[in-house]
Amino acid sequence: MIILKKLVVVLLLITVMVSFTGCWDNRELNELAIVMGIALDKTDSGELKVTAQVARCNSEQNSSGGDSMGAYSNLVYEDSDLFEIIRKMTTISNRQLYNSHTEVVLFSSDVAKGGVRDYIDYLVRDNEFRYTMWLAVAEGKASEIFDATTYYDDMPATELSQLIDMQEINSLNVRITLLDYIKSMAEESSATLLPLVKIEKNEDSKGAEGSEEQKETSSIKLTGAAVIKKDEMIGTIDPSAVRGYLWIRDEEESSVIVTENENGSADIEVLNSKGDFDVSISKEGALKVKVKVDADCVVGMIKGSHEKDEKKLKKLLENDCKAVIDEEIRKVFDESKRLDADFIGIANQLNQINSKKWNDYKNSSGGENYLQKIEVSTEIKVNIKGIGTLNVAH
Repeated sequence: MIILKKLVVVLLLITVMVSFTGCWDNRELNELAIVMGIALDKTDSGELKVTAQVARCNSEQNSSGGDSMGAYSNLVYEDSDLFEIIRKMTTISNRQLYNSHTEVVLFSSDVAKGGVRDYIDYLVRDNEFRYTMWLAVAEGKASEIFDATTYYDDMPATELSQLIDMQEINSLNVRITLLDYIKSMAEESSATLLPLVKIEKNEDSKGAEGSEEQKETSSIKLTGAAVIKKDEMIGTIDPSAVRGYLWIRDEEESSVIVTENENGSADIEVLNSKGDFDVSISKEGALKVKVKVDADCVVGMIKGSHEKDEKKLKKLLENDCKAVIDEEIRKVFDESKRLDADFIGIANQLNQINSKKWNDYKNSSGGENYLQKIEVSTEIKVNIKGIGTLNVAH
């Protein structure tokens, strides 16, 4: 009994000691460079150029003359390998890069065209990077995005991250996380879309006390999507084709449909929608894809001398909306054929429904160019909830 009691006491002491040891690998905040975004470019000599946007804490901003230092710093390093660059950044920064708060990784178009597999491999292996951070492609130099003027946030990387996040509400572009990308590359189609980012020059009225001094600034804008096939960027699609993709993939949440006819135009707001598609193989070897979309909408504004009878006007606007949705759906299929990239996920759908039939089909001579043989049909339902005749111009 005495030995047992001693053993219990020893175990209790060990438990208490372990619970009070704290974090063995803790690092102080003033020893870290907190990375908010990473931009990857290619130099003229073919080396990799990495720009890490690092946040400054308030004490750093105020330590040297108020806010003159700004809210962030861009650490830039060039070498042949991403892993090596991240480590060598300690030669230009007296703080270790801390990547757990990285919100977005931005590839330049040159880097994306050369393939992103190796960079994704590094991001996955480094346990500091989160699987929820956004991936995007810059139309030109990625580093230029991190130098852009920001409207609401202090850091371009954070503003870009929030722009991508907002697409859940606006439904104007795709949103792809690191985890989403990994999943897409493991699927049968091996193609996906990444949001395309560009710098837009604009003139802002600047100056103190109401002066009209004009100063050119550059802002961040999402514009269409980059098409990635087997880890390489092979082209881009415009915003209307992107929305066609969102209709099909049931990712269209809320946006505005602009309709036009001989009587005028109307802005129709999508409140919610549901999209889906079915795939089948005909006896002749053609792929038949039927897309179904069901959207609830409300009238935002009507311009022109439209039909004054509410029921007739409602029917007219619903048909106009159907035509726009149908056009966008067919456009994204045309883009898929043009680029020979199955980012819509036709192969995935067939493989899930009947993997044996899909394997037989893709291994046949007719399966080599299956995207070129797709026959598309649509079933679109639009329900406009009320017209609001006060907005009708008489």
